Amino acid sequence: MIAKKKGSQEFASLRIQYLALVARLLFAGICLIAVLIALSETIVLNTYGSAQNEQRRLDQAAQSFIAYVQEGKLASTDQEEFTVWAERHQSLTMILVSDNQLVYEARYGRIPKTPAASFMPVYQQKSYEVHFSDKTCALFLKDSSTRRIQIFCRIASILSGIILMMAMVLRFTGQKIRMLEMLTAEVEEVKNGHLSQPIELGGNDEISLLARHIEELRQALVTQTADEKKAWDKNYELLTAVSHDIRTPLTALLGYLTLLGENPKEAPEQYVQAAYQKALQLKDLTDGLFRYFLVYGKKELTLEFMDFPVSVVLGEMLAERIVYLGSLGFQVRTIGFDQQEGIVKLDAGYLMRIFDNLFSNIQKYADNQYPVVLIANAHDNQLQLIFDNVIATARTGTESTGIGMKTCEKIATMLGGRLESGVTGNHFQVELDFPLQTEDVTPADGKEDEL
Repeated sequence: MIAKKKGSQEFASLRIQYLALVARLLFAGICLIAVLIALSETIVLNTYGSAQNEQRRLDQAAQSFIAYVQEGKLASTDQEEFTVWAERHQSLTMILVSDNQLVYEARYGRIPKTPAASFMPVYQQKSYEVHFSDKTCALFLKDSSTRRIQIFCRIASILSGIILMMAMVLRFTGQKIRMLEMLTAEVEEVKNGHLSQPIELGGNDEISLLARHIEELRQALVTQTADEKKAWDKNYELLTAVSHDIRTPLTALLGYLTLLGENPKEAPEQYVQAAYQKALQLKDLTDGLFRYFLVYGKKELTLEFMDFPVSVVLGEMLAERIVYLGSLGFQVRTIGFDQQEGIVKLDAGYLMRIFDNLFSNIQKYADNQYPVVLIANAHDNQLQLIFDNVIATARTGTESTGIGMKTCEKIATMLGGRLESGVTGNHFQVELDFPLQTEDVTPADGKEDEL
């Protein structure tokens, strides 16, 4: 039987299974018919059709015909009366002979259209004398009931084999129909929104394969639904936080503008500056929100991947921002920057967005009294960048909504990497990983670099 592997199971086509079943049933049916025929004929020939029993039936038939002739005082010419008796004994063939001349012949209760041309060679069995009113004739009888029973047994054996084959085909078909009915019922459950019930259907044919595919679709639908709910919850939390954060500077801005409107000439310059700062805060919040939905609103970003040496990422892309932090009064310590080799495949524009956001957060929320630590490390074919800073206790700006970090996480995932952030004590740490294309990577030894 032709079969192909499907996972860890043997996959067998329904057509192949059906053809194999038909072949097996044909073989089994023919064997069964042959056995039944042989068995039935043996039983018939050894019981009903034995020579002794057959002779006894012939003797009884002959005595019945002789009695019939004597009761009716029939002559050898009363052939219509003979036919009446022959019709009652249709399993017999009878011949009346007188002086080697055929007087009467009946086969299975009927007079044949063509009389027997030579009857003596055929009927060599025992003859019976029948005394008619006009003469005496010899009666020859032949019993065909055994042959009829044999034919009946053969027909019954053939029908038994056919019935068995049909029963097995119907059983096979019934199993597949029940599988389809079960699959239909489970698909109906999925259609009605009941996604928690797994679709389990055993077997290794097309129906089972279809059930497994539908189960995979159900699992994908469950995952998609869970992801959509998770995304909806995150967006709801985000919008709630942003609404609160926007309302605070907006209320203050309206207050300053009201004061400016009431006394435009006498309003202190600090009101104008304060209103301007609140407007900048609003702009920063709305820009962050816009970037977030720009990234999460698209299923796929248009990315232009290029190969960059690690030295370019750590040197050119990060050096400028590190210098800028230093000009703002931050002390930056780098570890392992001059010891990493290899190639990373990235989109430079989107990687710069990640760096811009991370350094912007450091500028806004880090305490410049403590050093900002940047660590580069390569292990397991991954380039790992760690940003660590102490969180400032006194802040002049608004609280972070986390929009920028969520956007960076999404961009990092689309670039084939991973970004994780968290707070430990008063330290805020970001870990950024990207696949490293290298065959020989020198690991960092923890030595500080001079910048």
